[in-house]
Amino acid sequence: RSGALSERLLAYGLAAVAVAAALAGVGGSGLRNPPLDECVADDVGERLGALAGAYPLDGGVVPYEPARVRAGLGLMAVAGFVAGSSGASGGFIKTPAMSELMRVPSKVAAATTTFTVGVTASAALLVFAFQDRIDVEAASLVIVGSLFGGAAGASLQSRISPPIVRRLLSVLLVVIAVVMVVRA
Repeated sequence: RSGALSERLLAYGLAAVAVAAALAGVGGSGLRNPPLDECVADDVGERLGALAGAYPLDGGVVPYEPARVRAGLGLMAVAGFVAGSSGASGGFIKTPAMSELMRVPSKVAAATTTFTVGVTASAALLVFAFQDRIDVEAASLVIVGSLFGGAAGASLQSRISPPIVRRLLSVLLVVIAVVMVVRA
């Protein structure tokens, strides 16, 4: 934590951001990006240099291209600020920002967030290692839990529809917000 804000104020602020992200996720209904008949399995993947791509869904292929990239970049900067000032990953801002604001399919947004959080965490790991601030026992537990949780989450996400993924994420964000407020 940065020390500039009290822990209680920081918890309330993070809870408010989590609820706002949850509300953004509940607002969308239905499948925004349906599979298109003209897309084939060879289309799956990212289009280099285009911030676009396609992914498989229900036996079809869903193409996507982000909208409002500049606004999305602004929210990613907010997520970075939140992460830097609170020690939270900022992923709870990134996924709804990509899914709701930028209209990236929720499954792609979640995978992209996981990747970016991993990159950011790797950089933070180096800083903490050089400062000799890593609790190896606690870190081991977090790693094991993250591996099992990540595998279970990826397996679940591959079997449920994108609208349900968005709603489950929204419920989880509200639960996180409540826990933060209660613990503050």
